[in-house]
Amino acid sequence: MSTIEKMDKYVNETQEIVKHAINLWHQEVIFSWRWWFGVILTILAWFLWMKFHKKESRYRLLLAGFFVMTISVILDALGVQIGLWSYRYEVFPIIPAYVPYDLALMPVVIMSLIQY
Repeated sequence: MSTIEKMDKYVNETQEIVKHAINLWHQEVIFSWRWWFGVILTILAWFLWMKFHKKESRYRLLLAGFFVMTISVILDALGVQIGLWSYRYEVFPIIPAYVPYDLALMPVVIMSLIQY
């Protein structure tokens, strides 16, 4: 079996596993209390930041927040891909990183620390 055939076989197996994971997410995870917790955490973090941040520092803080988002998504996706950790109750099943932490809690906490 050639390298290309082996890679195609692995890609097909991976696609089947992803389909099963998405079906499981639809049946068991979406709209569960853990899913709602992740969604509310994401929205609440940004709402609180918008309410309490210093308006004159908005762009500087958002730049720092975007940098933190980028780094946390990359590191989180790497950790998931190499098997260091995994998430069972993702908000979005096709994104390998946990959205509430990477796109809400991490940047909002860092922006708040910078501000204060």
